[in-house]
Amino acid sequence: MTDDVLATIEASPLRRWIAIGMMGFVGFVCLWISLSNPPEGGYLATLLGLGLLAVWMAWRLWQAT
Repeated sequence: MTDDVLATIEASPLRRWIAIGMMGFVGFVCLWISLSNPPEGGYLATLLGLGLLAVWMAWRLWQAT
């Protein structure tokens, strides 16, 4: 059996930058809402967690490109 590559799929640079921007924006909005008008207990932890996760994912995506 041969290991010839028949096709490759890559995302365009514009699509990568849009993904980074969207993830960063979602993270920023979640963190901004949680810090400017803190909701009750569990919602605050959820917003902070989602915000930090989205910012971290945007950072990792930016490093990967």
